[in-house]
Amino acid sequence: MSVSPVQIAPVQATQVPTAVAPLPLHISRATAAALCVAVPLVFGLYAVLLPQDANWDLQNYHWYNAYAFLTGRADQDIAPAHVPTFYNPTLDVPFYLAAQVLPARVLAFILGALQGLNFAVLYGIAMRAFTGVAVSQRRLSALGVALVGVLGGGNLGMIGTTFYDNIISLFVLSSIWVVIGTHSASLPRLAVAGLLAGIGVGLKLPTVVFAIGLCAACFALPGSFVQRFKSSFVFGLGVLLGFAVFAGHWTLHLWAAFQNPVFPYFNGLFQSDMGLSQSYRDTRFVPGTVSDILFFPILMALNAEQAGEIVFRDWRIAAAFVMLLLTPLAMLVGRTMPRDDAAPNKPAAKYICAAVAVSYAVWLGLFGIYRYLIPVEMLAPLLVVIAVMLWPGPARFKTNLVVAVLALLVVTGKPGTWGRVPYGDTFVSATPPEIAEPAQALVLLAGHAPVAWTIPFFPPEVSFVRIQGFINSPEDGDTGLNRKIRNRIESTPGAIYMLAPQQDRAFADTMLSYYGLALDVQNCRAVSGNLAPNIELCRVNRRTPE
Repeated sequence: MSVSPVQIAPVQATQVPTAVAPLPLHISRATAAALCVAVPLVFGLYAVLLPQDANWDLQNYHWYNAYAFLTGRADQDIAPAHVPTFYNPTLDVPFYLAAQVLPARVLAFILGALQGLNFAVLYGIAMRAFTGVAVSQRRLSALGVALVGVLGGGNLGMIGTTFYDNIISLFVLSSIWVVIGTHSASLPRLAVAGLLAGIGVGLKLPTVVFAIGLCAACFALPGSFVQRFKSSFVFGLGVLLGFAVFAGHWTLHLWAAFQNPVFPYFNGLFQSDMGLSQSYRDTRFVPGTVSDILFFPILMALNAEQAGEIVFRDWRIAAAFVMLLLTPLAMLVGRTMPRDDAAPNKPAAKYICAAVAVSYAVWLGLFGIYRYLIPVEMLAPLLVVIAVMLWPGPARFKTNLVVAVLALLVVTGKPGTWGRVPYGDTFVSATPPEIAEPAQALVLLAGHAPVAWTIPFFPPEVSFVRIQGFINSPEDGDTGLNRKIRNRIESTPGAIYMLAPQQDRAFADTMLSYYGLALDVQNCRAVSGNLAPNIELCRVNRRTPE
């Protein structure tokens, strides 16, 4: 049985905008297609012009996880990259392999161009949302909304980086684009949309907020309750399939190794003895008061550190929040004013708004981390336009208002940085000191600084064990990880070392004391590399029993 969640009447070329005033510039299909190719290339060039990415996550796990997965180090190392050691490495593998053969600037260009493809998908979504507008005018409006969508402070700060939030966004946005297709959407179409969202979840778990939002939004589609339930159910099946294909192998590995398919997260539920009985979630940015919850879009617009680790500025989500809240008031106040025919495709607009609202609510409860909300930043300009299109009043006033708001969003945006360094020949490079008899050696890690990116440059026989970090600590008691660590230390026949930043020497020595070890500060040698300074490899001695 087919379900038609989105029915869009064909638009004739002679139609004029009904909720916005006509604009003088007409855009041909060829011009729009050329821009959808050109903008990603410009983003690629922009990534090259910026200094090279050296973000914390790249130093911690994006580089190491791919290396460990490809070389089968799951049983050799113990949690060197903190909690993210246990993240699905599938998303990191293409970057790692490409970095083995491509110069750093070429790799940055590819990353930037891929991230720039969001422009093309946003354009496609807007074209399907603006069906009440003449085709050439619709193209101009859609191109403008798409451009403002990709120029957000959050997105620009991640161009050329390995966070991948603005690459995973391609799956989220493409899923929306498929659902609001210009022809009647069948159950197979919804399954494809769900598959795209599921791939995003499989590659990066925080994308689950959008899978939930997009699936729940199927209940906002036209049709009976039974039809909408079927739409949501089929979308959900697609999500599960996409997740299984891209993350099934990893969840099975985690279950076999830790009896927790998302280890260490939600370990209070799964009770793996390898970790503590807690969730391990980062809840630093989850709002805790009613006022914070209600006004979080405004709060993070005024202070980006409410929702992340760095300073940047973007008001897109706040603008969409305000405009959508004002829409019922505008319709009430202007109820006696002349009404235009609804310019946006109402089924598409309802689906997009419902998907964003549910996704945002889930994100707010689980994470509160701005990076995970990048698809909403990109969709926010479209939400602003949809809201104003629904207002009563003169078309020219609404057009001028939309243009002014979108222009304000562009000029006030300010990207931040998670850390960048000058380009070298290769994206990641390090030179560790020589280790005698590497097959017999053990390197320990302690502290919270990311150093796992240097591991692939050591001899592959060397094992790396984190004795303390965000995932574990000797103060946690007799957990499975701590037992493995103690057994590994006691059974190591060769030399033992500590890998840590120089400034963490004292802290590392304190952690070593739990295992009857001591740092030999007279035997420390630098680990040179391009992503971070001051990392050193120090010899560790066994303490003499008193």
